[in-house]
Amino acid sequence: MERFTVEQLWKRTPNKYEAVVVAALEARRLARWAREHGLKLEEKPTILALRHFIEGKVEYEFVEEEEL
Repeated sequence: MERFTVEQLWKRTPNKYEAVVVAALEARRLARWAREHGLKLEEKPTILALRHFIEGKVEYEFVEEEEL
């Protein structure tokens, strides 16, 4: 099983909680894609998502909610 360190995450973002949220959303996207296409992933979606995040393959931005 591949292991990722906090230092690897910090190279992409200084906020580890932000990294976890982005990786979780990517893992869900990967799992949904595989299910819709009838494919079986060779690795768990969470491992793939973290690897993609660390390698910079996941683009994201946070949009602040407008005040009412």
